[in-house]
Amino acid sequence: VHTMAGTGQPATGKVAPGDDPMETALLFPWDVLLWNYDLFIAMAGSDEVWRLDLQERRLALHAAVAEGRTATPLEGVAPMALATDGHVLYFAHASSSSLRRIPFEPGGTAEILVGGEGSDAAGAVRLSAASGLAWGMGNHRLWIADTGHSKLKMLDPATHAVEAVEPFEATLASPMGLASAGHLLYVADTGQDRILRVDQIDKRVVELAVEL
Repeated sequence: VHTMAGTGQPATGKVAPGDDPMETALLFPWDVLLWNYDLFIAMAGSDEVWRLDLQERRLALHAAVAEGRTATPLEGVAPMALATDGHVLYFAHASSSSLRRIPFEPGGTAEILVGGEGSDAAGAVRLSAASGLAWGMGNHRLWIADTGHSKLKMLDPATHAVEAVEPFEATLASPMGLASAGHLLYVADTGQDRILRVDQIDKRVVELAVEL
């Protein structure tokens, strides 16, 4: 195991472009996503997405969810999940129950797709502490672990429409982690201590046997 970023102590300030990743403190890093030579980091404690350039070994702020927001270890924590369709970066902002997307290039604007203040009709969709995302190659939809509602949902990025995955054979309890491989989706059904494999096409569910 090798440390790639962080000092082991919680951050007290903002990251600056070009900061040495080994000398930069992090604040509740919640998820990571590798794209080419960039490692994107969902920094839940500061409501930001950071980018670690693995070639140049430089750490920079990629996008801020709320400008000027401060956080302590006991307040303002917004767990976020990351996913990509190969064109843009999606992230779930749990504390505002919203989904957003941003470009891979620095300096872009975060577009609210679902939930949050100021959203359009898509804001009628209710999410609760969404904590897992995965891009489904089987159906070209963004899969969402709607943790607070104990449901799986799908987003059509073209229309912003969100629907619950129905029919669904399994009853979930606080699903949190998602991973996609081909037409299969893996779900960490956290509240029931199990891993499920879901066929993205016909929604068949299989519980994986985990041996200690």
